[in-house]
Amino acid sequence: MSKTEIIDKMAAEVSLPKNKIKEVVDAFVKAINDGLSSNGKVSLSGLGNFSKTVRKARSGRNPKTGETIQIPEKLGVKFKAASQLTESLK
Repeated sequence: MSKTEIIDKMAAEVSLPKNKIKEVVDAFVKAINDGLSSNGKVSLSGLGNFSKTVRKARSGRNPKTGETIQIPEKLGVKFKAASQLTESLK
């Protein structure tokens, strides 16, 4: 489901204009980004937990040339779904 589809579905359910729903969705995404930046973790009851992770530097291989390369350390985001969300998929 894309961001546009989420906005359309939310607008239909709460009968608000799409431009207002878009502002809410954008603010929600920004709040998650800010939470990860400052605390490193965001917990949403019923949805799951977002946490900041660090992937250590490591050696790798260029598949085209076979040359060994050094892959730098990288920040990422991990998501662990809440049990309620997982159960709703069944």
